[in-house]
Amino acid sequence: MKLVAGSNQEWYNFEQSLTEHLSCHPTRSSGQSNLKAKQYVFGKRKRHTRCCETNNNIIAAAISTCKMKASASSYENLVGLMSFCGANVGDSGHGRFVIWFPC
Repeated sequence: MKLVAGSNQEWYNFEQSLTEHLSCHPTRSSGQSNLKAKQYVFGKRKRHTRCCETNNNIIAAAISTCKMKASASSYENLVGLMSFCGANVGDSGHGRFVIWFPC
């Protein structure tokens, strides 16, 4: 009956806290938690996308090497060439065979 009488302070407080939470209000702890959660999900999604792209490129290089009926060193050369051309093949420079292309 409080709402009928015109006192809607409870609803106003709920609406304000919900708005502050969803808009990541800088002075409220719940807004900052929501912002950090959004940033975490964005970073996780970005890492997952890079991982999938890297896997696709590495598998494509492996399949191409098999189709050419080439040796394992040809696979390494192909991965190095893909890296040189700008394809995402993961972190480079830490394997047993590093290819240096002249610029």
